[in-house]
Amino acid sequence: MPAPKDGISDFCAMLRLCVEQALGGRLEPDVAENVADGAAYAFIGAFGGTCLYIPKSAPGELERRNREIYRAWISAPEHDHPDTLRKLIARHALSENQIYKIIRTERQRRIRAKQASESEVQEWRHNAA
Repeated sequence: MPAPKDGISDFCAMLRLCVEQALGGRLEPDVAENVADGAAYAFIGAFGGTCLYIPKSAPGELERRNREIYRAWISAPEHDHPDTLRKLIARHALSENQIYKIIRTERQRRIRAKQASESEVQEWRHNAA
């Protein structure tokens, strides 16, 4: 897609391109381009002149990534942890400390969830008695 010649910023040009690609195949190319233009201009109208933080990942994506890291870690043989760590660092572009923090946090979350379910069973038994 050629860059627009009407002064739209590089960011909005990328937004336009992303919208057009997301619509790809579902609409005729010229219709998709018009929708993408409309989305870019609506974005400019709504947020033009403001500072806007855009996170790197969608909501829920970090939780999915962290579960994936934890599963890879616990499924690896213990003697293979250094190699697993290197692979996780490379795959997710994280530091060693970040990987270890994710593993520790996921482990603690799972322990708390298990303790909560065990306390529910104990409460149910107490109420049934």
